[in-house]
Amino acid sequence: MVQTGPIAGRDKGAKFVKWVTRARPKTDRVACPWLIRRFIDPDAEIIYVPAPDVLTFAEREGARSFDAPGAEFTHRDGRCTFEVLIDE
Repeated sequence: MVQTGPIAGRDKGAKFVKWVTRARPKTDRVACPWLIRRFIDPDAEIIYVPAPDVLTFAEREGARSFDAPGAEFTHRDGRCTFEVLIDE
């Protein structure tokens, strides 16, 4: 099952191993992995899959999805995914 809820920082002991997003990274999909590995989950495995497979992969692997249509963390209210992750 896909994990939901706020992102716990590494100092809180929570750990999310897999994060999945669309292949062919551009600005947001380069910046978000940096943010995730630096401040959220230093042991994160960032996985890039074809866009139509992001949500299926997340569900199957229990991964957190980002920067893809319907992803857990994606553009909201005029903010890019990077800003959404910071807000969470």
